Amino acid sequence: MDPPVTTLTLFQIEQAILNVENAKLQQEQTLAAFWEHMPPVEEEVLVKRIQELRDRICALEERLRVLTRERELLLIRAASIIRGRPGGNN
Repeated sequence: MDPPVTTLTLFQIEQAILNVENAKLQQEQTLAAFWEHMPPVEEEVLVKRIQELRDRICALEERLRVLTRERELLLIRAASIIRGRPGGNN
């Protein structure tokens, strides 16, 4: 059995990944809707808004990579703890 801290941390990471994936999907949908229904504004305003949305999506993708890596490292740590216990698969 995983130590409680590891289990809790894994749960928190999984929740954070879901939150980031949902936020990224919302930003992508907003960007798509923006492209489909461009409001009648100056080109400079449009370019700025589109770039802001793309920047947010990139930031969310980076956050997702960090969380995924953190989850992988935590799973490796948990596996090594389990292997080190008596009766674990050494």
